[in-house]
Amino acid sequence: MKKIVSAAAVCVVAIPTMAASIEMPTVYGKINKAAIYTDQDSTGRTSFAGFADVDSSETRLGVKGKWDLENVEGTYVIEMGLNSSKDSNVTDFRIRMRQAAVGAKTAFGTIKAGQTYTPMDYTILKTDLLSSTVASMAGSDTSARIDGAVSRLGMRYRARTDMVSYETPSIGGLTLSLSTDRDNGMNNDSTDADYGPTHYTGLVKFDRQMGKVDMNLFAGYDTWAEDGEDNTYTLAGAKFGFGNFQLNAAYSIEENDAATKTEINRTYAGAQYTMNKNVFAVTYQLRDEKDAGNEYTQIAAHYRYMFTKKFDMSLTVLTYDVDETAGTQNEATMAAAGIQLKF
Repeated sequence: MKKIVSAAAVCVVAIPTMAASIEMPTVYGKINKAAIYTDQDSTGRTSFAGFADVDSSETRLGVKGKWDLENVEGTYVIEMGLNSSKDSNVTDFRIRMRQAAVGAKTAFGTIKAGQTYTPMDYTILKTDLLSSTVASMAGSDTSARIDGAVSRLGMRYRARTDMVSYETPSIGGLTLSLSTDRDNGMNNDSTDADYGPTHYTGLVKFDRQMGKVDMNLFAGYDTWAEDGEDNTYTLAGAKFGFGNFQLNAAYSIEENDAATKTEINRTYAGAQYTMNKNVFAVTYQLRDEKDAGNEYTQIAAHYRYMFTKKFDMSLTVLTYDVDETAGTQNEATMAAAGIQLKF
């Protein structure tokens, strides 16, 4: 018996100790509010939305942190959206989950799982210079207030989904990311031939500093099946930063073969200049629905004063043109005076 116990003790000692640690979470959040005024031709009226949440980049509260396990560097995040602009109905809650995900980084790459941004959607979000304003390419604020306006304007942005992703280590500035998700449908109905759409997405990025210029090039491809047909989204873009200037641009094509075949071409271009605590930006967005003959165009100008890195006040003015072949014709103007506090 003593020999057995001794042998067991030796085996236990011989097993490498897995040193694990979890960092205490950091509480973070953002309050993003704006007084929004809209004037549009199709209705012949103006409206004032009061001081509301910026729906495209809503108020939020979350915790995030890090964990370590031997040669694995991990992260975790839980984030809730607190949006007073929502109606609190069964599909549009004022308080809801935005992110709940974990990540693990090793010498072989980074894996993320849970509800968070796919690599493509995160790149799209960071390309939009006015993503935190009513002029965002997400289009949540304009589509809610302007007659005929649509969401996903200059780029097709799907926000956060329950997904799994893998990103390779950077090799000379080049990285490849792969992800898959169910588009938040979570449909397991056996009567649905497709069980809802499943997205398979790839993204290639190339980052390089050339003298005083920071260059970021990216290209992505997303495919998903719906009603037995394949749909695709192809994206290409570039970001250039030099001194106080930032220039971003992207072009994409979405082809939907399910039911009615459609092709949607999207164009985004933006420029930003920072001078001390002052930030000036302009953006141009076009959504061209080729088969339907519809065009949606937005031009926006933005000024932001940064009291600190975490507190700013801003003014955003945009024009929005809706030109539908067999539908709405509308020219609208929107102005928003905003305040943003991060912690």
